[in-house]
Amino acid sequence: MEEDERDRTPCDLKVRVERNVRDFVDEDVDLFATPVGSDDEDDNEGDGYLTYKKGSGELRLRQAFDSLHAFKQAMVDYVLKYGWNVKYIRWDKDKSELKCASEAEEGEEACMWRIYCSYEAPLQKWMVKVSNEDSTVELETLYGDDDEDVFYRFYVCFSALKKTWCAHCRPIFGLDACFLKCTTKGQLLAAVGRDAKNQMFPIAWAVVEVESEDNWVWFIEKLQVDLNLHDGEGFTVISDRQKGLLNAVSNLLPMVEHRMCARHIYANLKKNHPHRTDMKGKFWKVAKSYNIAQYNKRLDQVKAYNMSVYDSMMMKNPKNCSLAFFTTSSMCDDVSNNISESFNHAVDPARAMPLVEMLETIRSRAMLRIEARKLISKSHRGKFSIKAMEKRKQEDYMADCYLTSTWRKQYETPIEAVCGITFWEKSEDARIIPPPTAPEQSRGRRKIPKRIKGRNESPSKKKTKDRNESPSKVSRERRIIHCGRCGEGGHNSRKCANVGVPIQRPPKKKNVTQGEGSSQQPQSLVFE
Repeated sequence: MEEDERDRTPCDLKVRVERNVRDFVDEDVDLFATPVGSDDEDDNEGDGYLTYKKGSGELRLRQAFDSLHAFKQAMVDYVLKYGWNVKYIRWDKDKSELKCASEAEEGEEACMWRIYCSYEAPLQKWMVKVSNEDSTVELETLYGDDDEDVFYRFYVCFSALKKTWCAHCRPIFGLDACFLKCTTKGQLLAAVGRDAKNQMFPIAWAVVEVESEDNWVWFIEKLQVDLNLHDGEGFTVISDRQKGLLNAVSNLLPMVEHRMCARHIYANLKKNHPHRTDMKGKFWKVAKSYNIAQYNKRLDQVKAYNMSVYDSMMMKNPKNCSLAFFTTSSMCDDVSNNISESFNHAVDPARAMPLVEMLETIRSRAMLRIEARKLISKSHRGKFSIKAMEKRKQEDYMADCYLTSTWRKQYETPIEAVCGITFWEKSEDARIIPPPTAPEQSRGRRKIPKRIKGRNESPSKKKTKDRNESPSKVSRERRIIHCGRCGEGGHNSRKCANVGVPIQRPPKKKNVTQGEGSSQQPQSLVFE
């Protein structure tokens, strides 16, 4: 029975992942098909694919075949010409994959040669593709009590994402962490960039046990290599003021422009000064000052407004979140890290799933999002992206990073399809033990308890479970309404048929400021 359950688990997981991303697909859009490319070589047919010459034995990326049998025959030609030993690891009705079958000698690395061919709906042909070369995936484990490998942390940065960001995106990205909501204790770290439409462009993400300086150092070290950040010169990072993150960025990227999220700074000011409702406008004027003179003037206004608020603001160094001190290399005037918050919101349903299912769902959603944005950018006819035109009407003053052509380049390279869960190879290494289970009360972000209301405050207006009514109000059930015109029951004044009856106005309430000698006003009669 246990063996049957183990065999059934991959299929069940695959079904759950497909169900998780089903609602994410736009209607009437086939997001699983790779759109036809426009940059083709001399031997293409003008439709974004390469033709195969029978008997040549030359296999190339984006070669198209009329059937899988034709692809199989091309593989025979390839093997006979070069004398390589290959074997099929997948053979379905719409896809096929082969890899090198030669065994590595002792001390040598195994050959990583693979070829993958699957059906392309727009072409109605089978095309040779590649599966995410140069992607960075790292899994770290710890030794458990019984010398078992226990999951510690996981990092992934797909090749399509990092290469596209380096080549076509602005040199700015946000860093943030969010809690996992499943039984696993941990947090999700993410680096998120911006596309030409100023929407989020996920770059890399990781699962760690806790948001600490050590984990942020490990995550940023991976980004340094994948994104060629070096010491950070010419790049911009935007984040909150988490201490471990600040220290990691300062030590690893000493030359980077590190912006602080203005929204988080204002949230801290609001906690320290909860009754200063007019403080919000003054703070955001400081954050959105476009030059130093304007910044100093608005800061003086805060100082004249309240010295305590001014001192609290200066402790956070508002220069780190003000437009007046931002460099122009990032081509971005954002003063908050809302892009990272958007990513956290987008993956929120996945954060409540088991670890493997969560990572598979995030990957699948990222793939679908790239294809959806590709179709949107292809259909746009303006010179610049939609958000750029909404913000600036003068095209002569727009940077090239907002061009529609740049927008299309950012989504022309998809995350390639990988083997399904059913085809995952079984590793010869030791079995990895899941991370510790988080207590029920500690899963996700800790909820702030509600304030207990005083005796003289109005009670809660929450609906009861059994009846759609408020426990603080008298029930309207079986209550007979009375007309405000004629006083009869069963109808209101709008449906009253007694025309000509004087309207009976309710008596005015006694004014408490009139004193004890004041008398109640007589009831007025109005005839219609």
